[in-house]
Amino acid sequence: MRNLFSAPLVLQQLLSAIESDTKGELMSRDGELRRHTRAEKSSAVQIVWQDRSGEDRFVSGRSLNVSASGMRVEVSSPIEKQTYITLQCTGLALHGRASVRTCTRKGTKYVIGLEFAAGLQYNPRS
Repeated sequence: MRNLFSAPLVLQQLLSAIESDTKGELMSRDGELRRHTRAEKSSAVQIVWQDRSGEDRFVSGRSLNVSASGMRVEVSSPIEKQTYITLQCTGLALHGRASVRTCTRKGTKYVIGLEFAAGLQYNPRS
C-alpha cells in the first residue's frame, strides 16, 4: 500500500480540500459524505412504482429519517436499486419522486434509502 505522502499532488490537494472543508458540504465531522444532516422522523409513507415487468406496485412504510435531499424508509417489500418511485408522506409534507439508492433487508422488513428527484425537497417546519 502506498504512503499518503507519495500520492500524486492532485490527490493530496483533493484530500486537503476535504479535510479543510469547514462548511460540511463535502464531509461531516463523522466522516459521512452526506450533504445534508438527517433528522430522525417517524411518519407513515406510501410508495408506488413499476416493477421490471411494468406492473404497478404499492407498499406502505414508515420513515426512519429525512434530510433536505432524501430519506430512509422501512417497508415490507424490497424495491430494486435505481427504481424511480412516487412517495407520499403527509406527516412530513412530502409528495413527489425519488430514486432508490439502497435496499437492505432488516429482519422481516427492508430499509430503503431514497434520493429525492424532480425538485422534491424536505423543508422542516419551524
